[in-house]
Amino acid sequence: MGAKKWTWIAASIVTVAGLVTGCSSTSGGTAISASSTTVGAQEPSEDDPNNTTSTKDMSTVTASPPAPGKTSPYLDRMINICPRFPDSAVSAAGLDPSLGRFPLDAHTSELLNTCSFNAADPTGQYPSSWSATVSITSQSIDELIHQPTARILQSNIPIGPQTAYTFRSGFADETSCTLAYGTFFGSAMYISKQADYPVDTCAKVTQVARALYPYIPTRPSELSTK
Repeated sequence: MGAKKWTWIAASIVTVAGLVTGCSSTSGGTAISASSTTVGAQEPSEDDPNNTTSTKDMSTVTASPPAPGKTSPYLDRMINICPRFPDSAVSAAGLDPSLGRFPLDAHTSELLNTCSFNAADPTGQYPSSWSATVSITSQSIDELIHQPTARILQSNIPIGPQTAYTFRSGFADETSCTLAYGTFFGSAMYISKQADYPVDTCAKVTQVARALYPYIPTRPSELSTK
């Protein structure tokens, strides 16, 4: 793998980490997405998004930010998502699976985990024409889009059963575009970055999200730490 390709992948991962860590709360604890917690000693319901053993499909559930001093039950359950994406879906996203897939962490991590891909240059002049990073994070969608530096570009973008936002943070320009939507565990986030020549990064990231969203976890039991 060439040095340039690694540079693009590293830049995408740094961008994702910056977006997520930039929206942590300082009021009594780290603000991580969570819905209401189970009261008392009752067995958690299969319908409770905070029941980490639930096998129920929660693809239409969007978590809210936690109460002050609370953290998400999914904080330490961000799994390596790279193996979840079949080559056919990666190709449908406009990316080239033969160029590899690169996880941020091959094991379960805390705040987020990512998987990066590259798109082949059709001219053959460069190693890649653009790259994309797919992320899962325990930060809620409200925390992501309400960062002081976030500039919302478009809202209500249909991505499967969810509606998404495209945005850029203060340090980002048109060479990258972020798309995110809420999930039961926090948020799913996609970032596209151009490489050696201009592309419409927001159009690309929307294509990526529509091709790969079916492979984002939809059941709490999928986010296992084992």
